[in-house]
Amino acid sequence: MHEFFLNWVKKNQLNFEKMGIKVELNGVRRDIPDPKVSFSFSSTNCMSTMTVWKSKLVDFEVLDFNSQKRVLYYYREIKEEGEFDSIIHKMIELVAV
Repeated sequence: MHEFFLNWVKKNQLNFEKMGIKVELNGVRRDIPDPKVSFSFSSTNCMSTMTVWKSKLVDFEVLDFNSQKRVLYYYREIKEEGEFDSIIHKMIELVAV
């Protein structure tokens, strides 16, 4: 699942930019028992860090810059790629300008 996430973000890079979202790769770890990939997504209002592991665990939080509070925290195992799409779209809706 982590490779799917990595490819999905790369494929959608221009779409993020059009929404006013800056994307940064935080890291890819393939040398650990449960490989993972992590990205930061930020706009003028919010920031999110999302990590996806090969084991299908997803962890992300969305922080609001104005209130300096966590808007959303999410951590769970996903079963299929379609479920992943709806999860990441929730995060993008919150971060988008």
